[in-house]
Amino acid sequence: MANNKKINKKAKVTFIYYDATERSGRCYMVGVSIIAAMLKKAGHDVSLIHISDKISQEDLIKKAKEEDSDIYAFTSISLIYPRIRQYAQWIKKALPNKLTVIGGVHAILNPEEAIGDFDAVCIGEGEYCTVELANKIAAKKPYTNTKNFWFKVKVAGKEKIIQNERLPLIENLDDLPFPDREIWDYYNLSDYHDAKQITIMASRGCPYMCTYCFNHKIRELYSNKNKWVRFRSVKNVIQEIEEVMKKYPGEYNMIRFIDDTIVQDKKWFDEFCKAFPRLKMKISCQARANELNEEIIKKMKQVGVEIVQMGIEAGNPFIRNKVMKRYMSDEQIISAFNLCKKYGIVTHAFNILGLPFETVEMMLDTIKINVRARAGYPYFFLFQPFPKTEAWQLAKDFGFLKEESDAKYESLFEGSPLNSPYFKQDVAKFLQLYSKRIVSLYKIKILWPFFDMVITKSLLPFKTLIKLENIINFPEYLSSRYPGFIRRLKKLMFWRKPIARL
Repeated sequence: MANNKKINKKAKVTFIYYDATERSGRCYMVGVSIIAAMLKKAGHDVSLIHISDKISQEDLIKKAKEEDSDIYAFTSISLIYPRIRQYAQWIKKALPNKLTVIGGVHAILNPEEAIGDFDAVCIGEGEYCTVELANKIAAKKPYTNTKNFWFKVKVAGKEKIIQNERLPLIENLDDLPFPDREIWDYYNLSDYHDAKQITIMASRGCPYMCTYCFNHKIRELYSNKNKWVRFRSVKNVIQEIEEVMKKYPGEYNMIRFIDDTIVQDKKWFDEFCKAFPRLKMKISCQARANELNEEIIKKMKQVGVEIVQMGIEAGNPFIRNKVMKRYMSDEQIISAFNLCKKYGIVTHAFNILGLPFETVEMMLDTIKINVRARAGYPYFFLFQPFPKTEAWQLAKDFGFLKEESDAKYESLFEGSPLNSPYFKQDVAKFLQLYSKRIVSLYKIKILWPFFDMVITKSLLPFKTLIKLENIINFPEYLSSRYPGFIRRLKKLMFWRKPIARL
């Protein structure tokens, strides 16, 4: 690992971070913040251009020139890569002698594509290698031998790609500094401004092998992949929370843990439950239904868990367990949600529509299991085949993904590039856009056969309803665009559950 001691000469690094969807604006990003903290600790200058809405080429170039940095660093998931690529091209054209770097999920899984658009691609965890790169640039030393990076260089007028070795996973997360929140406009972040919450990541890695998720493919790349799931010590996590509260005093409602599943390490969770109550704050976290039982949910309630987010993903067992490899039963899902309700814990359910081989009837199974489980707040997304994942390969092998769509990614809230003979895109889009209303209708179980017939026989003007979505779903549209205002309005009107959607 690179030495993180302070140096005499310093480089300047500017992160350019774009919020993944315009609906999520002003979001805080843990990965960028930890690397920023590492760079500052090593003595480098760090800044951030936070793009939380559309930005013109002129404005971005102006901001980038004002920073006058040595490195312009980006991160990207596959869904937004076309936009990130465009931003990088604008900067490279205006500042040809500056180094453009990209990291994140898309870069790790698709370095061959990313290196065509950037000078350097980080192919692993970016903390130590980014510091080493900045050290070399500051000292004006050759840097194209930096491990964990691919570099694009010109040799005799021709482009050459230098592919350096991938570093192993960072095994002791306590060695990393706390994320740097100073680079953000902290009090204007949606985390604080809209939700009054502190966002914390206590671990890295997910042990499950869901086909649609990038985790299983990235894990395979590392020499020490048996260390893929790593938790920070409980003491370290609590120290970060206390530091944030001291450094950024405010009226906090909640600690939001964004780990894939916070209860996967039962010993860690037990220790956390014993240490956490002294902070006297509510918790929002993620878990899997098959991990939860009454004993664990009791502990969650005692420690202050107010919200649990779980992925149902698909209501049809074939889609859920064979296509997605979720490997959990209807009974496990329903039991987990009902136990949360029993102990007064609000549940959020995540669902995906439009998987390979999925029919409209199977999508309605997903609506129905949300009703049967009594999910508090169900959310529905259209399937997005993330490149290189098992689900992406499945879609490609069976002809669901057109060749011209292979590198074209949409938004989580837009259409899917899947071309399936089993359902029409406008039906899937309709179910996704009006999912909350449809779930409410399906609570009248005696009418399930009638609702099924109306949807499966296409007796509704789906295309027209899709066009009218912002009008019909106007309250939801306002809530997604102006969450802080809606929360304050709810409190003013004494609505019953102002905290439920945090």
